[in-house]
Amino acid sequence: MNSSDICEHVGNRWLLAFTLRQLAQALLGLGDVQQAVTRAFAAFEIANEICATPLMLDTLVGIALIAERLGRTADAWQLSHFVMQHPISEYGTREDAKQLSAALQTDGESVPIRALTLEAVAQSVSALKAALYES
Repeated sequence: MNSSDICEHVGNRWLLAFTLRQLAQALLGLGDVQQAVTRAFAAFEIANEICATPLMLDTLVGIALIAERLGRTADAWQLSHFVMQHPISEYGTREDAKQLSAALQTDGESVPIRALTLEAVAQSVSALKAALYES
């Protein structure tokens, strides 16, 4: 039984989302992007369902890192800036988003700026999810 199985067994959805987010980050670090995508979006959906906004924002940074890894710079930039500007972002989450944003700016690419609204972020996440699951 792994940690996500234990979380499901005890019914702690917050802990399950947190565990999936951590697992997604580890998988991304190991280069397993497809498994990272699966875990990151599962974590995001659970955090959204249980209205755990700080955890959802933290998960968005992980999704932004995946987007950046896959060359989807505009999506990565939009998600990181949304997290940076959100009033409920925790300090560590905001710092991670700032670090990603700085890395994106040093790449020399011009990133199209879109409105940083919840609707724009939701559309970006949906489009990113569809594109990543197709590949």
